[in-house]
Amino acid sequence: MHIQYEKYSDLLSEKEGFGLRIINEIIDSITEQITFYCQERYQYYKEKYNIEIDMQYDVFRANQAIIDALEDLKRLKEFHPVQYPNRLKCAAYLAYWWLQRQPLTFSVCEDTQGEFFDKVAKIDVARMIHTNAFWLVAYVLGELFTETELPCAKENPQFQKQWNIEFDYIFYYFCYRASSPKAIEAFLSTALLHPTWEVKDGVYFEE
Repeated sequence: MHIQYEKYSDLLSEKEGFGLRIINEIIDSITEQITFYCQERYQYYKEKYNIEIDMQYDVFRANQAIIDALEDLKRLKEFHPVQYPNRLKCAAYLAYWWLQRQPLTFSVCEDTQGEFFDKVAKIDVARMIHTNAFWLVAYVLGELFTETELPCAKENPQFQKQWNIEFDYIFYYFCYRASSPKAIEAFLSTALLHPTWEVKDGVYFEE
């Protein structure tokens, strides 16, 4: 664990770190995705169950997760002579530290808790309790793949059903099995063996 903002200037260095532009892009991208995710989740529970959920996004915890991930990636960058680690490593390290920091919290007010557990399906309760893990599934897949489906996905009539099961399996992994960045990296690499979407540039090698 690193003290927040300690040697943060090193990360901004173009020579030794990743540079201000890249770090700002990471922060802006995550902020945009979290904003969209919160809006979508709020609407989902409101429309399906007529229940309003309270949301808290701890910016300090989120920043710390990003800093911790970049600190680790910086050491990797120094050990392996590359300008920037590949997308797979970046996604894995951010996912690990995000799960450690848990910056996003969903809850319901005490007066509606009874109604919540009576109405809401168990899977949606789990997705709310483990909301950081649920968001991470979409985040890491967005880091690895484009939105272009490959022919094997289009031609498979069971694709959507199979993908829903796979999504829940990744969600479960983030909830209970993600013990280290390298474990997450190894797990995510299996999705690349037979991808259903086009793989982004920089997944296998640095961009």
